[in-house]
Amino acid sequence: MTSDRKDITVKNRILIPCVAASALLELMVFAFRDDIVIYLRLFGYRALLGVFGAALAASGAALIFNCIKSLKAKPKAPKSEHHTPVLNVDGRLSPKQLQDNVESNLHKTGDEEIRKMLGLVLSTMRVMDELQQKLKTLLDDNGADALRDTEELLDHVEQHMCRNVRKLLNRMTILDERNSADRTTLLEEGVACAGNNQKLLELTKNFMNSLVDLLNRQGEQNCEEEISMYRDAITHQISQEEGAVRI
Repeated sequence: MTSDRKDITVKNRILIPCVAASALLELMVFAFRDDIVIYLRLFGYRALLGVFGAALAASGAALIFNCIKSLKAKPKAPKSEHHTPVLNVDGRLSPKQLQDNVESNLHKTGDEEIRKMLGLVLSTMRVMDELQQKLKTLLDDNGADALRDTEELLDHVEQHMCRNVRKLLNRMTILDERNSADRTTLLEEGVACAGNNQKLLELTKNFMNSLVDLLNRQGEQNCEEEISMYRDAITHQISQEEGAVRI
């Protein structure tokens, strides 16, 4: 126990009897009110109430203060000297940085098949950029502020595509092009990455076409249902892919 906590404990042992005594005297004044008024008159009765009431309030306040101080003075648990490393792979990713990385690897590799695969992956990311810009223009031109949440959906799609690309770049980092097994694994994962991204792009395009129909028909019910259907399809596709073990 620290010296501060010992001091607080000693003070509490003194204050608790003081509070109890003050409260008891205050009750006795109330109990013998008539006798006190007869012998000391009303002025004396009020004076006793004031003195004992002030003592009760002061000692009670001091006790509460010490209790709060005691809680604050609780010893902190010692920090462990061993820190478990945290692998944070779910933070927000930079599409531009990833695209630059893919393009850099594309120019560095001398393998034609790998170059072609990286070109397909890069193309899906650029198409996503275009779709996001088109959606912004569509909403701005139509003053469709009520549909701004659709931008969040496309952002969610882009982040999922970025995670796919990041996994591929992780594989690219340890690639030994002279090793046929490494090369085969990279090409398989690259084709899967481009294919998954392309599926999301197709769903996103269908979603945007339904959005255009909604704007052109000024909110007809069947258009809203179509938008909802494609929104659900997109989120389902992402959740299915994210259900797999991530690299």
